[in-house]
Amino acid sequence: SPKEAAETMKFIRDESNRLGLDMLQFGASFNKFAAAVDPKLIDKAGIKEIFSGVAEGVTAFSLTAEESGFVYRALTQIASKGKVSMEEVRRQMAEQMPNALRLFAAGMGVSVEKFEEMAKQGKLISQEVLPKFARAMHNEVLPVLDEMTDNMQANQNRMNNAFKTMADQLFKSGLNKAVTAFF
Repeated sequence: SPKEAAETMKFIRDESNRLGLDMLQFGASFNKFAAAVDPKLIDKAGIKEIFSGVAEGVTAFSLTAEESGFVYRALTQIASKGKVSMEEVRRQMAEQMPNALRLFAAGMGVSVEKFEEMAKQGKLISQEVLPKFARAMHNEVLPVLDEMTDNMQANQNRMNNAFKTMADQLFKSGLNKAVTAFF
């Protein structure tokens, strides 16, 4: 619905600016993740909470757009498959964020070894694991988050986001038609 789309856009704009991330990449990654999650298993608020927790980790580790893409892709694949596999955790996420495996295990209240064993046995269900991982990530990076969101790259992203928002508002206002008609 238009109301849900507006709420999603507000979330994307607010979170990307809070974290100093590129709004277009953040939005594209969020939309893919949200589409991969079964809404009967995780509600909209839960989807946003999970994605925000992981995005905070992306910010805390100062990941590049390419590196964060690997993390978001792994998150989406885990949600899509319905189970956590070590391939996504170890090969995609943990290569970019070295604390990811430890935080997946901590979120579940088990050791890394036990977590790996549970994954091999197919016992780690995405909708149970992802919220706990996101909370563990949030708690881990919270002490450094303010510092990591106040740097030149984050502020440049915020400025670029503001320009994108302004251009979108001008387009919606019909200014593009007036300029086209003038020329």
